[in-house]
Amino acid sequence: MQSAFRAASLVLTAAFAVPMAIHTASAQQPIELKVSLFLSAQNPINQEFERWGREVAEKSNGRLVLKMFHSSQMGPLPRQYDLARTGVADIAFVLHGGTPGRFPLTELAHLPGYLPDAFVAGPALTALNAEFLAADHPGVRVLYYTGSQPLPIFTKVPVRLPSDLKGKRIRAAGTVQSATLEAFGAVPANIMTPEIPDALSKGMIDGAITGYVGAFAIKLQEIAKYHTDIHLGSITFATVMNPKAYDALPPDLRKVIDDTTGMVGARAMGKALGDGEATGPEAIKKFGVERITISPDHPDIRAVATSLERPAVAALEAKGRPGRAFLDRLRAEVIKQAAVK
Repeated sequence: MQSAFRAASLVLTAAFAVPMAIHTASAQQPIELKVSLFLSAQNPINQEFERWGREVAEKSNGRLVLKMFHSSQMGPLPRQYDLARTGVADIAFVLHGGTPGRFPLTELAHLPGYLPDAFVAGPALTALNAEFLAADHPGVRVLYYTGSQPLPIFTKVPVRLPSDLKGKRIRAAGTVQSATLEAFGAVPANIMTPEIPDALSKGMIDGAITGYVGAFAIKLQEIAKYHTDIHLGSITFATVMNPKAYDALPPDLRKVIDDTTGMVGARAMGKALGDGEATGPEAIKKFGVERITISPDHPDIRAVATSLERPAVAALEAKGRPGRAFLDRLRAEVIKQAAVK
């Protein structure tokens, strides 16, 4: 009788132990966050995301995993913001100029003369998020911003003076770049980055504004014959997170995200992009692409920059947005961040 009772007890114990073991194992499974990236895995920006993923895994003791989806696997460039906003992705890297006019205050930073390089641009913009830029990004949690140096123009015919842009069809990213090109008499073309090489080779466009990192990513050095440093402004990005995905994390894992983003993330990504861009001119020279430099103090460039800024600011302020205050603070913040670069 006692042996039968012991046998029954063992069966019951085993029966309860199995689901308990399953529950314990399930509780130990890492939390996975999907990160949507429109650039290739080899791009310096995406390499920085991979480094961040390793850091997050280490700081969380493997409890938080960032799964990277490179090369627009989760959706095309213009959808990145909405992928994070709707929760299809947990985190996404957004090019503001990819959806022209959607981030109007942020796009003011694209104006010529404001962002000197990638090292300073991201931290300066990130410092102004709460006060100015968060309102441009509803439905997401901005982790940090990234910005570029003034971008060159890649062409098949030389652009040696600002006046050489007249009549040229040039790919632009965003409303500010488009307005800048129009001010020089060029015709802006809204073409997605992956389509640039084909459009340039077929003569659909005469050139494209893009950074060296972006140019190498799409092998533009194999098509363009010239690249001109003409200081027509910069581009900006935001790394954004779905708020529900953030709030669902345990407090200690939210802290891991907090500790590795913000100004820390902005500086890390700024260095990755800045280092990549710094090697661009010399690297592209090996492909026989001629470099042309036009001074940012060229009177035509200064005149256009001034003529663009006033109406852009006025248009925003007519809608109750603090255009002038943002640009004034951005200029001051750039100086501040340059001092600690």
